Amino acid sequence: MDIKNDPIYQEETIREKARLDEIERRKKLDGEKKKNEQNKNLIKYLIIGISFLIFLYITVYIPFSNMFK
Repeated sequence: MDIKNDPIYQEETIREKARLDEIERRKKLDGEKKKNEQNKNLIKYLIIGISFLIFLYITVYIPFSNMFK
């Protein structure tokens, strides 16, 4: 009797493939979630950096340029 023709073997191989597919899907979803979180942090830090540069321009550059005119 060939083991590959056994219905229990076929059922177990299908179950194992489904388990591996689920693990792969979870890895993919976790990767996408991590990437989205990194993008949110990047945008947040970009906004903070630009606002800091504007603050420096207003508080430092404009007074010094007016002082030396």
